[in-house]
Amino acid sequence: MLSAAQLTQGWNKSLWDQTAKIVSAGVPAAPSLDRLRPAARFKRQRRLNQDQVASLVADYQGGMTIKALTVKYNVRHETVSRWLAVNGVAVRPAPAGMPCGKLVEARALREAGWTWKRLGERYGCSHTAARKAVLNLSEDE
Repeated sequence: MLSAAQLTQGWNKSLWDQTAKIVSAGVPAAPSLDRLRPAARFKRQRRLNQDQVASLVADYQGGMTIKALTVKYNVRHETVSRWLAVNGVAVRPAPAGMPCGKLVEARALREAGWTWKRLGERYGCSHTAARKAVLNLSEDE
């Protein structure tokens, strides 16, 4: 353990003056945890028991996404992925984007009144992917 003399060996006058001000003002009380921002509080790890893991695996095999499982079980996506891997479940690939060869056709359908959701269903992608692809095509021209 270092002594006070060792800790203050390289201090200049400014550091001594600042220390004197702090000491003369008194030691402030430690802030209450309730006053801290929620992100600054210690977060407890959420651990799943074997029944919850079995339910998580069954839900994923039933069609739920990893994102939906993170919300349902209040865990991180890494936790969901790890439990799926431990139980030998193959993770489904993320939905593909809009097929490049169909962008002009999709833009024409959109102009004809099709919704983004309907376009996504037709081309096997999410409505967001369809929207981004068609809007990016419009900006490129």
